[in-house]
Amino acid sequence: MSVNIRITPAAAAFYREELELTTHQALRLFVRIGGFGNGGYSVGVQIDRPHKRDYRIQVNGVTFLISPDDAWYMEGLQIDYDPVHGICCSNGQCQDLHHPEPATPAIAMAV
Repeated sequence: MSVNIRITPAAAAFYREELELTTHQALRLFVRIGGFGNGGYSVGVQIDRPHKRDYRIQVNGVTFLISPDDAWYMEGLQIDYDPVHGICCSNGQCQDLHHPEPATPAIAMAV
């Protein structure tokens, strides 16, 4: 199985240079709450190591990782870099996006 995501060579080069990535490092794309995105979610980026279940996307020597748990948001995502606007993310499939699993009630403990 795979996830349909497009990362341009310009975006990969931007991340490699901006984050000073070494050849042994990878970037994890993950769903984060808030920020500029859709449905109250956005794409987070962090340096990480691959996990066994991760989807891996190679672009110009940069490895991007996506957990299967985050694939629901990443499907159809396009990440590009523009020198004037910076990183630009778009996803034509995100009209009204909601997490596919029901919310788990929060548990609060009084101390």
